[in-house]
Amino acid sequence: ETAAISFASAAVAAAFLCTIDADAAKNIFSKKTPLRLCVAAVAFAITVAAWYSSFGANPQGIADVFKSYSGHFFHKAGMAEHSAGAAFYLKLLFAQKSGGVYFGEIFASLLALAGAAAAALNWREKSAKAVLFFAVSGAASVAILSCISYKTPWLLLSPAALLCVPAGYAVRRAMSRKAEVAIPSAIAVAALFAFVQRPLSTNAVQRFHSDPRNPFIYSHTVSDEANLESLIARCAAVSEFKGDMPVAVITKVSPWPLPFSLRAMPNAGYYAAAPQNIGVFEIVIADAFTLAEVSKKLDLAQYVPDMFGLRKNTVLTVFVKRGLFEKISGE
Repeated sequence: ETAAISFASAAVAAAFLCTIDADAAKNIFSKKTPLRLCVAAVAFAITVAAWYSSFGANPQGIADVFKSYSGHFFHKAGMAEHSAGAAFYLKLLFAQKSGGVYFGEIFASLLALAGAAAAALNWREKSAKAVLFFAVSGAASVAILSCISYKTPWLLLSPAALLCVPAGYAVRRAMSRKAEVAIPSAIAVAALFAFVQRPLSTNAVQRFHSDPRNPFIYSHTVSDEANLESLIARCAAVSEFKGDMPVAVITKVSPWPLPFSLRAMPNAGYYAAAPQNIGVFEIVIADAFTLAEVSKKLDLAQYVPDMFGLRKNTVLTVFVKRGLFEKISGE
């Protein structure tokens, strides 16, 4: 999805290095460059052909790799449905208040800025040039992503990984100084992490791991989904069908992650409208958009209803065959 952005960002970083350093330009445009490009192209082709064709089982997948950009990704980039402001990624990289709670990655971002500044001041060093490449490439990726209206937190993973290089460079330079500089630097970094970053990380991954206020999650599954999985597993354990128990998931919205959670149940079906044989299912799951239709077609006297959350603003009504419900109630 973001490969085109990564390639473009790498080109920007390479152009930057060529601008400030003639030796870098010579290395990039050396006699070995055509061979290197050929090796890279072959490696790219082999990887795409193997993985996207499912190792030869689906040759059409190779063409779909490139069709996905014109038929899906470019269209999605302009979708208003998942749009956000230009500062969306910068807020994630630094700090923001969401629903009265603070989130962010300011620790790594400040280190990355310090590392990029240190590399710029020492740009003649070979290692500093490499750090500048990663820093500029990461910054260019963030800039390009910020200009695209479609935004999700996970698109930041690639540039965040690039920015870890200048962050690590900052730490290495600080620790390589004499003790009178290295020790205070280490204390400052530790204090920054303990008193600033650790609370932010705790909010993101522990206290608010499935809370809609958490900006690092998007259309995230709420914890109640695990209760639904547990209910289905308990029903399957006492059902005459066991793992082959028929389950109907009838939704207009995406039922994810149920297709993954119920992947071991071959008779779990997913429908946009109530099937004609709806009465054969031991469990019937409906969202708000299909509930009225399901309620009309289902013999409600034969089922016991319950409700479970799936995602923010997505509640599922679950109908369990009465006999099955009585069995699990007596456990």
